[in-house]
Amino acid sequence: DVGPLKSDKSAMTPAQVRARIQKALDDAKPPLGPITVALDLGWERNYLRDFLEGKKDSLKAERYFQISEQFNIPINELITIKERPSRRRA
Repeated sequence: DVGPLKSDKSAMTPAQVRARIQKALDDAKPPLGPITVALDLGWERNYLRDFLEGKKDSLKAERYFQISEQFNIPINELITIKERPSRRRA
């Protein structure tokens, strides 16, 4: 047993993950707030809001899976970069 999952260190920046989660909240019918979603998932009420506002750099890994299930988004679309960023040459 490897023990509980720690915070995720995905290939995406926290800002990119925040944007995808915020889009899922906004695209929900009706749109949902982060406190509503956190409470629905059994989390502390401000947990998701604090992440979206930048007060947390990441979520616990299992929480990304819960969000992907809640919004029916494949986990790889939620936390993985789809394209390799271009490199600037000096």
